[in-house]
Amino acid sequence: MAGRRRLHLLLPSLFWPVATKQFDDGAIRPKVLAKVLARADRETFHGIGLAETLLHLFGITTDAHQDLPVGAVSYYGAGGDPGESCWASATPAHLLADRDRLLLARLDRSAVQQAEAEQLAALFNTHFKDEGLFLVTKSPTEWYLRLAKCPDLKKTFSIESAIGRHIEEYLPDGVDGKIWRSILTEIQMLFFQSDINQRRDLAGEIAINCLWISGFGCLPRVQGVYDAIYSEQSLAKGLARLASIPSAHPPSTLADIVDFGRDIIVVISHFIESELDVDHAKWKEALISIDENLACLLKEDKGHGKGEIIIYPCDGTRFYLTKEMLIRRFWKRSRSLNCYT
Repeated sequence: MAGRRRLHLLLPSLFWPVATKQFDDGAIRPKVLAKVLARADRETFHGIGLAETLLHLFGITTDAHQDLPVGAVSYYGAGGDPGESCWASATPAHLLADRDRLLLARLDRSAVQQAEAEQLAALFNTHFKDEGLFLVTKSPTEWYLRLAKCPDLKKTFSIESAIGRHIEEYLPDGVDGKIWRSILTEIQMLFFQSDINQRRDLAGEIAINCLWISGFGCLPRVQGVYDAIYSEQSLAKGLARLASIPSAHPPSTLADIVDFGRDIIVVISHFIESELDVDHAKWKEALISIDENLACLLKEDKGHGKGEIIIYPCDGTRFYLTKEMLIRRFWKRSRSLNCYT
């Protein structure tokens, strides 16, 4: 296999169950993708979710009793300097009362103004100064928390895994779990009483009434075994900076990938964005797009067409395929996406 080109294609939420059941019909079934998945080798791969999968690709792994440094790496990818401090992702969100429980709702980037983000961060930093907590806003909805030291917590849940769910089972756990659950409650009270949310309430806008904090850790070292990475995610950009490799936004088509090298990672976020927005139509568009892209790649007589394609649904598995396997396993019948959930 030496000398082959490898395309590592990350498609988080490719097997979003709600969407696959909704759209599993002959009119839109992805013929090329279905063929690829059927003829590929399906392997176990450590990583549930995009963040854990990406970090594992760069040699960063932990068990359930230790958190992953998503915050520090993402902050680095967003242009920040984490230094030797502990960082966490601190995403602004909305908590919605559901009887005696709380549901976590996503805030769209357009729903928050940068001025509001900065004012809430200033309020937070004044309130939690004595606790050694400092909030930084890199964009209206991309915030990071610097801590005096990392807490003793088990692996935390990303906001993607908790969106649309009751938060009780997703709150921080571990030795310092009770402390951090208390801090999260204090943040909710602080933000609820803020002038910003009072104004938003009067204007009929969704309140920015909580922070979802996860991914505690310091900036790690990585194993730089890839040549380039294409992604819009700050986490991916941070990994690229750590590994000293080029990074870029994903091209409109996979065939437009610049020849940075022979081992390339591409992250396509359309599926997971569709899931977070509960947008079936957007998921369908993403499915059609990736099917067309794969068709173009497999028709090429050079580059990726003679190499390896490794698809990561970010669900603990991956699909490994070469063009030779695609040809020789013609007898394997395509299957519905429902078969992989």
